[in-house]
Amino acid sequence: MKLLLRYRTIMVCNALIVLASGSCLAADNRDGTPAAATVAPNPTFEKMSFRVTSILIGDGRTPSLAVINGRKYGEGEFLRLPKISSLRVRLKQINGKDVVLEHDNQTLVVPLQRPEPKQNTGDTGETKPVGGDAKPGEAK
Repeated sequence: MKLLLRYRTIMVCNALIVLASGSCLAADNRDGTPAAATVAPNPTFEKMSFRVTSILIGDGRTPSLAVINGRKYGEGEFLRLPKISSLRVRLKQINGKDVVLEHDNQTLVVPLQRPEPKQNTGDTGETKPVGGDAKPGEAK
């Protein structure tokens, strides 16, 4: 039996529920007891649930954009969250160093998070030719 729910195909066969991606939601154990279902965690409306990695401020003619959880959004757009989530989060405002998110008249300021730069150890990984400082074209 196949069910089509919001562009996802779910196949049910022998008490095994498999998403189109191939991941298993639940299955019966061999002894007949139901297995525990694994479901992705439901995001909550807190700073930990959102990662802002890039902000582009528009000049008035072009809109400001922010990359949140790996997707780009403009002001006023709703964030795409997992289908199991009941949150409707809107990008209310984009500032130079943070964004303001809104959900059910609650606001949340999420700062821009940049990856930490790697420490330069001085080793560039380059190898030097063996034999001294011969110029190109000179024989050794």
